Amino acid sequence: MLEVKRTKTISANGMGILPEYQGIGGNALLYYEMGKTIFNFNQFTHVEMTQVAETTQQMRADLKNLNGVEYKSHRVYRKSIE
Repeated sequence: MLEVKRTKTISANGMGILPEYQGIGGNALLYYEMGKTIFNFNQFTHVEMTQVAETTQQMRADLKNLNGVEYKSHRVYRKSIE
């Protein structure tokens, strides 16, 4: 419990925009509301967006627009079982 009070980083996992809201500002609304919630705590200075797949071009572009640093890649491999 002590570490909860000391940490400066929060991990945002499993974020995404439904296809019907893509390209019309849904991502901007998501990041705005997330930032408003997180930074109201006056504790967190870093947000780590985890498990952003290589195939999600919009999330990767958003990461760069938010001055994020890409330092991990997540890939999905498929193999049919016969």
